[in-house]
Amino acid sequence: MRSMKAKPMSQIFYLFDFCWAMNFLGIVAFTLIATKTLSMDHAFRREIFLSCVGIACGPLLGASAALPFVAVLFHDKNTMTGLFIHIFPPMLAYTLRWYADAIKEAWPNRFDLDYL
Repeated sequence: MRSMKAKPMSQIFYLFDFCWAMNFLGIVAFTLIATKTLSMDHAFRREIFLSCVGIACGPLLGASAALPFVAVLFHDKNTMTGLFIHIFPPMLAYTLRWYADAIKEAWPNRFDLDYL
């Protein structure tokens, strides 16, 4: 939606900054490693998961405390989007890392989290 309204065209590169790129790559990586879509080596899957957790709970979570534009303003679409891309990945990574047993119990055949 934002790319359709980007004027000048240089504002489109806003979507390629670290936070947006890591959110997109994190979604792809979590989808591939948590579900049984690809047959990957167990050690490789574990390394990808731990790197996603490190990025989500490191720079993305730290940016939500340090950056002034990450705020809770319910009436502003841009600040809520900024808050979402900085807060949601650490919450997802924390849940997958520390509550894997509850996830496996709730969805027994859906997620492959045996490497935790």
